[in-house]
This record gives sequence, C-alpha cells and structure tokens, in this order.
Amino acid sequence: MKKHSLQVKNLKCDSYSSMRQLWQQLETINLHIIDLMTGKIVLAKKPGQFQLMRIRVILRNNNMQLILGRKQMIVEKIKGTINNLIFNSKINMNNSDYISESIGMNYSYLSRLFKSVEKITIEKYIISQKIVRLKQLLIGGKLTETKIAKKMRYSSVQYLSNQFKKTEGETLSSYKKKHCPPPYLHHLYKNLNFNYINVKIL
Repeated sequence: MKKHSLQVKNLKCDSYSSMRQLWQQLETINLHIIDLMTGKIVLAKKPGQFQLMRIRVILRNNNMQLILGRKQMIVEKIKGTINNLIFNSKINMNNSDYISESIGMNYSYLSRLFKSVEKITIEKYIISQKIVRLKQLLIGGKLTETKIAKKMRYSSVQYLSNQFKKTEGETLSSYKKKHCPPPYLHHLYKNLNFNYINVKIL
C-alpha cells in the first residue's frame, strides 16, 4: 500500500486528547488515517480535492496549517527533530549536530531558514519546547528535579532552574506551588487529562 503524507504546521503529539480529537474530525471526511505524528499526517492514499479543502478547514479550526511550500516543510522537519531530541534522553549528540544529521542539511542553512520563517532562532525554540516538557514532567509528579534534569540532558538542576526562571520569570518552586497538584491528586488529573501548561516564547 502506497502511503501519502501531509506536512502540517503546529501539529504536535504532546496531548493524547487533542490528537484523538483531530483524528476523529479527519475521519468524518472519510480519510483512512494511518498515523498522526509531529508535523505530519500519514494517510493510506492521496486525498481528493474536496477532502483536501476540508482538511485545511479542520486544521485551521485546530490552529494548524497544511504546508505546501518547501521551506515550511523543512521547518516542520526541524521541529519534529527537535521534538525527538527533547523526548529521547538517550541521544548523545549536541543539538546542532543532531538536527543537521537527522535532516541531512547544513546547520547554518537550517538555522537561517528557521529564523526567517518562524521569527525565532532554533536555540530559543528548543528552550521553549524544553520548558513545555519540563512542566509536563513537573506536573506528572513522578520524577524529582534531579531526575528531570538528567532525563532532559541538563548539566545540573541549577542550570535547569536558571533557564526556567529566565524564560518564565519565576522559580521552579514558585511554579510548582501554583500549578502542581498535591501527590494524592496526580492520578485524578491524569485520568481527566487535565492540562495546565503554558509557555512563553522569547
């Protein structure tokens, strides 16, 4: 079976409920969906013209956008690679080398292209996404700050704390007091798929 992929701006796999909702919406226009992943929808076959129009509407209603241009496709590949970088603690390469090798292009070119399209540097985008992931782990309540720092490849808890404060304008302890439920409520919020995550992009 020949698959067909659609590149999608702002499609992220960080919320099961939002992914399930999008999947269900796309199924209403008779699409045979194989997979949803960061920046990409994989279909069993190429959609028809009417389906393509409906896909655009559904994505727009979910603050997403179908990508047709080459530059935007490369940017979404960069975002997907960064997502892998953040979620895979076993990657033992620096950010620029990993991104360049994964996409197969010179990092300087990728960096310039990313900034021209997104109006933010790759480095600042990585930090913003790491902060999102950090908040998820904090709210999850299963890992200590030391383990979170190690999992996210920070050199120390202090470095993690400093980056969080610089980006969010408050300390880790302050954020936890405001947003993290007591341990006995973790299972409740998990079952409700509660989402309190905010992030500021520099």
